[in-house]
Amino acid sequence: MNKKKHLLFRAFLLLISLAFSVKLYAAAPTFSTAFSPTTIGPGSTSTLTYTIDNSAQTTGVSGLSFSNTLPTGMTLANPSNAITTCRNGTFTAAASSSSVTFSDYRLGKNDSCTLTLNVISSTPGTHSNTTGALSSSVGSAGTANATLTVDGNRPGFSEIGRASCRERV
Repeated sequence: MNKKKHLLFRAFLLLISLAFSVKLYAAAPTFSTAFSPTTIGPGSTSTLTYTIDNSAQTTGVSGLSFSNTLPTGMTLANPSNAITTCRNGTFTAAASSSSVTFSDYRLGKNDSCTLTLNVISSTPGTHSNTTGALSSSVGSAGTANATLTVDGNRPGFSEIGRASCRERV
C-alpha cells in the first residue's frame, strides 16, 4: 500500500510541475484603421489612422509590420504629414504615392500606438481601403478596413491658389 501512495504522490507532483511549466502564449494585438472625416469633397484631405492595440495583452510584441496600397483614385496628400507613436521601426509614406509600409516596430504590454497620415482623392464615390495583414512576433492580427466617401456635391479643394490683386488705372 505504501508503494501505491508513493506512486500517487509522484504522479501528483508531476501534474503540478506540468501545470506550472505550461507557457501562456500571447495573442496578436488588434489592428484597425479609420478615416476622419469619413466624407470629403473632391480634392479635400482626410486623415487616415492605423491603430495597433496591445492593451489587453500581458506581454510585448515585436516585428510589427504591414503594408497598404490605397484604393484607385486615392493618394497620400502632399505633404502627407505622416507621424507615428510606435517605437523602434520604420515606415514609408511618400507624398503623392499610393502606398504605405510599416515594419519592425515593437509594442509593450498593455500599450497601443498609431500611424496617422493625410490622404486625398478627387474621384467621387466610395473608396474601401483594406490593408495587408499585420504580422508580429506572436502571429497575424489580420487586415484592417475603412471606407472614405468622396461626395461630388460637396465643395473640395485641389489646390490653394494665390490671390492676386490688380490695380486699375
